[in-house]
Amino acid sequence: MGTFYLNVFLFYVFVALPHLATGWYYNCYLDANVLLQDGCNLKNIVVDKQIDAENIYFPPTNINFFNSNFSSFSPTLGRRLSDETEHVNFFNCLSPKVAIPLTLKRLGIFFNNLEKVFANYYEPNKLEQLSIVGTQITEIRFVEVLNQLQFLRIQKNLVRFVNFERFRNLSRLEIIDLRENRISSIEPGLGPITLPILRELHLNGNYLIELDSSLWSLPNLSLLKLDTNFLKSLNLPELESSMPLLSEITLGKNLWNCKRINEIVEYFAAHSISYVSGVDALGCYSFDYVEYLSLSLMDEVTLAGNKMIDLNETSSRYFEDAKSLVLDNLLNRNHKLENILLEINSGVDELRIKYNNLKKWIKNK
Repeated sequence: MGTFYLNVFLFYVFVALPHLATGWYYNCYLDANVLLQDGCNLKNIVVDKQIDAENIYFPPTNINFFNSNFSSFSPTLGRRLSDETEHVNFFNCLSPKVAIPLTLKRLGIFFNNLEKVFANYYEPNKLEQLSIVGTQITEIRFVEVLNQLQFLRIQKNLVRFVNFERFRNLSRLEIIDLRENRISSIEPGLGPITLPILRELHLNGNYLIELDSSLWSLPNLSLLKLDTNFLKSLNLPELESSMPLLSEITLGKNLWNCKRINEIVEYFAAHSISYVSGVDALGCYSFDYVEYLSLSLMDEVTLAGNKMIDLNETSSRYFEDAKSLVLDNLLNRNHKLENILLEINSGVDELRIKYNNLKKWIKNK
């Protein structure tokens, strides 16, 4: 009789318990109001820390998430995307942290509460297009390892400072769009930087007080957008050296120095570079010596402050990136173990009840 009970116990442990863990399968939905029909649309998805990411199954196609809630779109969650999934978009979602999946070719994050983006520094990625619009991110250091990137759009975020060094290894970039952030300065880099096929650079709608392109080599850049900033002047020889094929530039809504704006316009006319319009439409400002010194001092203070911010963010981000993947994997394993223990406890309780019932049945026999 003891052997019989042992066999019953082993049956439940090795056959019944594994079936207690159920996967989370998400199905696409059709909605005539949804404009994006590229692939699968998933709406109101909730993935919190209590859900084991290893048990999540996304449809094997391109995915658009709408109004969904992720405690964190972790590397583990990214690995649950199918090999057939090349494009993923997040629209109006809650996900304060996103780790860029290694297999994606296109990623879009639009009007989310995103605060941090993590990229894998140890394994190659395939990302070619990245759009982050209307989020809470303040820096873009993560782009430096996205060496397959062709299109970068970081718009309407809280980015205050950009170091061009981040683009050094992104030789496939064709468009950099950084418009409508809060960028007050762009550090030119630590040494000469060449982006051989970059065609467009959008810096409009920021707080730029100067543009230093002394270390840049952008031999195919044709469009430069600088309107709606706080620029007072431009280094024309520097522009000519770094952007020899520049054919169009936008200049409106800046704080142009009246003595310099005529030289700038004449230079563009002589080099057949199309600009916004004439001097009157551009507008200019005459500052007295005291005002000029005050503005210059403010510029220097702003630049120094931004460099300190960049140093602090760089040091902290290196530390975060070094531990983020490890911590994420540990947390996911911890949650997975917790779920397994809960399932085992539940299974053991169920087995104990059935065992007692079996004893009663045998006793009654």
